[in-house]
Amino acid sequence: MNNEKWQDTLDNISRSFGIEEKFTEEDNIEDDFGNQVKGVKEVVIFNNPIGKIRLERTKRPLIEDKKMHYHKGAGGVAKVEFIVSDTEFTYKLRAFVWDKDTDEWKELDTKAGPISF
Repeated sequence: MNNEKWQDTLDNISRSFGIEEKFTEEDNIEDDFGNQVKGVKEVVIFNNPIGKIRLERTKRPLIEDKKMHYHKGAGGVAKVEFIVSDTEFTYKLRAFVWDKDTDEWKELDTKAGPISF
């Protein structure tokens, strides 16, 4: 989901339901060599007819290649190094619903089709 579509989604949610909470947090991943791939997670929480919803949009640099470093010794383990883009990014959108019984967020199963807000 690109920036324009994300902003349209936020506008639609705000207009239809109102935004209860909105914040950003770091969402970094690390390769086997300790190199950080810095990401940002934007979180929006709102109430709608099915309950409390949490949308998470994660933005990270595009991983262009995974370089494998092998060890010839017995029992050696291959280490992975990420090669990332300086200009291109990937976006991932996840939706969660608040479960009142367990007091935790449960990821929505969207296998049946897309969710419309």
